[in-house]
Amino acid sequence: MRGAGKLDNVQALRAVAAAMVVFVHLPFEERKVFAYPALLPLERVGTLGVDLFFVISGFIMVATTWNQFGRPGAPRDFLIRRVLRIYPLWMIGVAATVATALLLPGVRRVDGGLTPAHALLSFFLIPHGRDPVILFGWSLSYELIFYRVFALALATVRRRLWLVLAAWSAFVLVCCAAATAGAGGPVVAYLGNPLSLEFVAGAAAGYAYRSGALRYAGPALALGVEWFAGAALASTHVGAIRDADPLLLARVLAAGPAAVFVVFGAAAVEARDGLVAPRPLVVLGDASYSMYLFNGYLMALVALVARRAHLSGPLAHAAFVVTGLAVVAFGALAIFRFVEAPLIAALRGYGRTPGAARAAA
Repeated sequence: MRGAGKLDNVQALRAVAAAMVVFVHLPFEERKVFAYPALLPLERVGTLGVDLFFVISGFIMVATTWNQFGRPGAPRDFLIRRVLRIYPLWMIGVAATVATALLLPGVRRVDGGLTPAHALLSFFLIPHGRDPVILFGWSLSYELIFYRVFALALATVRRRLWLVLAAWSAFVLVCCAAATAGAGGPVVAYLGNPLSLEFVAGAAAGYAYRSGALRYAGPALALGVEWFAGAALASTHVGAIRDADPLLLARVLAAGPAAVFVVFGAAAVEARDGLVAPRPLVVLGDASYSMYLFNGYLMALVALVARRAHLSGPLAHAAFVVTGLAVVAFGALAIFRFVEAPLIAALRGYGRTPGAARAAA
């Protein structure tokens, strides 16, 4: 049976996923400065970073709670720890974004306009028919839903995890079918987003990893990388995908299993063979949450400077892209170092029963 450890390779994959999401925002900022966004084809590729994040999340939930199933207080402790991990930095980000949108609209605007209700619901990550003021916060709402599902699994013995995951998957598919048929309204469409199935797939990968099924680690990683690259290439030929669109399920079927092989393979080759990703990528993975939340804000600052400098031409365009990526990377590292890490340290220990704390030690 394999221990969780820090899982450096999974941290590196977090950096990859966050970098992919950056390429969703980058073309939007390019349009503010240049007539043609050269990186526009990568916008669709970047959306698959969310698929990778969801699989990683499911994987980590199982890998880090392997010995907690059935332990008294485990569901409560899990939920408290996850809420304390997600909400503090998110709330800081929402507050900063709202303040910037009100005081410096040239730097940051809120799509569809900013209202008190929209700001308040975004602050608490409550779904309300609009994307939160930080665009990719919509994915955190699905994280919070699956946290509740996983907490139910933690309340029972580990072998019954499959029953909970199967029941949740069936529920999502029923809602997905209803939404595709135009029935059930926005709530059913929201709950039936097939991207939720990627948490389940990631949890299954975590179960296989902690069970010691590492024999095919190398082939799994190779297959996953090739498959995921193929799905990313195919995504460049697909337009925008809406909720309840059959193409969204097709995307999950294309990118989800590929991400499972990538995550399982990366963790397994580290555990079995000691092969670890380059250290800078692991360090950037530590700051992936900061990058995920604030990359649009950082890119907007770069675009503002570029507009005022009246940049033009291919060399200036290349410099804009390189500078933007550097600002996002180092900005995320700075936010992690001076904001996120201190928050984690200050809140460490909450949501853990004395027995669980002794087990972790």
